[in-house]
Amino acid sequence: MTQLRPAPWMDGTDRDPNGPAAKVGVPVLPFPQWLRCTACNELGALDSSNFRFENDRPRRPDKARFFHAGCNAKRKGKPPLAVAARFVLVCQAGHLDDFPYTTFVHRGGR
Repeated sequence: MTQLRPAPWMDGTDRDPNGPAAKVGVPVLPFPQWLRCTACNELGALDSSNFRFENDRPRRPDKARFFHAGCNAKRKGKPPLAVAARFVLVCQAGHLDDFPYTTFVHRGGR
């Protein structure tokens, strides 16, 4: 490492908490990529249309959440929380990967 640099920052967050300055940050990819609904236990991939992400308070990343948009078990209030699936793969070198649910459960089929 040759430099120690600060995190990305744009002026303007204080004036407009939902503006472009509030969206600056470190891009990440959620892991694991499989989620489970806490109300109905539906399991699905993050890129399916079943689960969505919301963060309506940009300065509060602890309030960001994934939720099950079409859950039939929850009738009123906010859609139920979706949590990370509990099973992942780990190789002997310590690398993590998503559990291959589709291959394991459906033997590669739909």
